[in-house]
Amino acid sequence: MFNSGSSGSLQYCDISNASTGIRINGTAAPTVRYCNLSNISTTGIYLDCANVQLKIDNNAISSNSCGVYSYYSNSTLEQNTIFGAWEGVWSYGSYDRMSNNSITTWEYGVFSDYYSQTSLLGRLEGYAGYNRILYAGSVALLANFGSEIRAGQYSWNPGLNSFYDGGIDPKAVAGDNSSIIAQYNWWDSDQSSYGNVDNSNPLDYDPNAGMRAGGNPVANSLSSQLVPGDSAKSPTLLDAELLAAHLAMDQGKYNQAITEFFDKYKKENNLQRKKYALARLADCYGLANRTDFIDFLNGQIRPSLIKSDELFVESLELEGNSLIRGGQYDKAVSLEERIKSGYSDKPENYKHALFNLANLYSGHLGEFGKAAENVGLLKSQYPNDILTRRAQSTASAVIAPSKANLILEVSKKEAPKDYALQENYPNPFNPSTVIPFSIPIGGHVTLVIYNSLGQRVASLVDAEVEVGYHEVKFDASRLASGVYFYRLQAGNFVQTKKLLLLR
Repeated sequence: MFNSGSSGSLQYCDISNASTGIRINGTAAPTVRYCNLSNISTTGIYLDCANVQLKIDNNAISSNSCGVYSYYSNSTLEQNTIFGAWEGVWSYGSYDRMSNNSITTWEYGVFSDYYSQTSLLGRLEGYAGYNRILYAGSVALLANFGSEIRAGQYSWNPGLNSFYDGGIDPKAVAGDNSSIIAQYNWWDSDQSSYGNVDNSNPLDYDPNAGMRAGGNPVANSLSSQLVPGDSAKSPTLLDAELLAAHLAMDQGKYNQAITEFFDKYKKENNLQRKKYALARLADCYGLANRTDFIDFLNGQIRPSLIKSDELFVESLELEGNSLIRGGQYDKAVSLEERIKSGYSDKPENYKHALFNLANLYSGHLGEFGKAAENVGLLKSQYPNDILTRRAQSTASAVIAPSKANLILEVSKKEAPKDYALQENYPNPFNPSTVIPFSIPIGGHVTLVIYNSLGQRVASLVDAEVEVGYHEVKFDASRLASGVYFYRLQAGNFVQTKKLLLLR
């Protein structure tokens, strides 16, 4: 695990029989290359780092659940092989780019969820994606909840991805105000789709035939090689004005695209197109690294709306996304709690608020009790939902608080007269250490670990504790080397000490 603020390099590593293979959190920016992750029970590579750009390349991932899970991240995935997973790549609130990957999946090849922008194209304009996706069970491309998948658009930026086999479901599905633009790709024998999908101009040849993803030498001069077959269904959501604004966004002309999407938003009467335009406005602000998006919402969008409007709820969700991407987790939690309490009558919005709260409380604020509360609500109200499954596996991947962390036997010595937090031993340590403390009055005790940036990385005790001398073992095997702090609070007593992890 790479926690916020850490860096380094993870190359040529073998990781097997783990719940999560590699987890990258916060502002961590490691290099992950040429690793072999096998028999991973939940997530091969878990990305939760909105403030940095990551490149993950040339890894082999075998997972029983999800190959790569990207939560509010900005990543480039190149030349990775993912096999045996239910979801190949799942992007949630993320900006991810994929090229030259090979994915074999049982359920979803690429799942773009909750206002994500997922691109199956090369990093440079005009470069194709050359991804190969074999979907044995269900859907190759799935865009949901205001998200978009770009897997080839217009003749200047074709996809040249290959989609093989499949089950009985449509092979590209865009629902709930989402879209998929997937021109100039190879679809094997089945090109069925549902929703706002543009998979027109399918190729009549496989650009990746006989090659592992990453092996195709073709670069930029593609137009002469494109031999489209029969046209397929184009999306009804994207009219000429939205497509023009979209083209400006694709070319990196974000300020121009903001103007065009906003003009469309103001004059459009169709609710779905207005929601689409607002979601893409948010993308342009994010991709341009502009910090005035929330001011834009407050000044230009919300004054004309009432709180029950779908567009008003969407504006809150997009504001939450902006806060999370900016690392303002406390403010994001307050906003998600607002959505949770104010829109419980809107199941989809409520469900995503629960999911975000479970992730934020466990992954960034260290408030595991509140995380468990929101996971519990997901389990009780949406027992079979994919978000519930993901929230449960996410929560299990973080160090959670438990009274079981305490050494159960209370010391037989005379009861202590004062509260005290002793030095941990050994110190420096690798990878575990013991933290002693004593309390003269029984009551609720918390013992929390912070990194040098003041962010919680573990909660060791959050429970009622008896009078006496106690010791807690802290296992830091998931953390990077460095200085950490441990803080004990019992009643009005608070004390903090320093510990050093050396690998």
